[in-house]
Amino acid sequence: MLRSPETLRAALPVLAIVVSAVSIGAVLVAAAAAGTLGYDYACCYDVAARRVLSGGPIYDLSFTQSGPGGLFDYPPPFLALVLPFAVGLSPSAAAAAWTGAMVVSFLVGVALMPVRREVRWLTLLLGSLSWPVVYSLKLGQVGGLLVLLFAIAWR
Repeated sequence: MLRSPETLRAALPVLAIVVSAVSIGAVLVAAAAAGTLGYDYACCYDVAARRVLSGGPIYDLSFTQSGPGGLFDYPPPFLALVLPFAVGLSPSAAAAAWTGAMVVSFLVGVALMPVRREVRWLTLLLGSLSWPVVYSLKLGQVGGLLVLLFAIAWR
């Protein structure tokens, strides 16, 4: 039985919210249980911020080659976004808070997109089903922040 376009339009927000909550939530809960929630934040951003707070350099100069963990390769002004998390929170709490901030940034960025309402809901639905998007959020990478900044610039 075919549904009317109005019924489908009305169901899209509910589907997008439920699928997003389940998809993103399941990955974040699994990552927290495995101890990998906010891995990139904890290993790169937080370490660099705490190094600066203790009077050291932003960049770890002992690295001789790229590899997993620890290498902070962002410009110095980026640290201004990270410092508030590192100043008042333990590394694990900071990683969780940063991850939450990236999820909120992604959601707000989608909401701010200057497109039709249906396109926003479809973007949320597809983004939350996209492994690169969800995995970026799980790692605490800056993807959510970039979505927000691009949506603001687009407006």
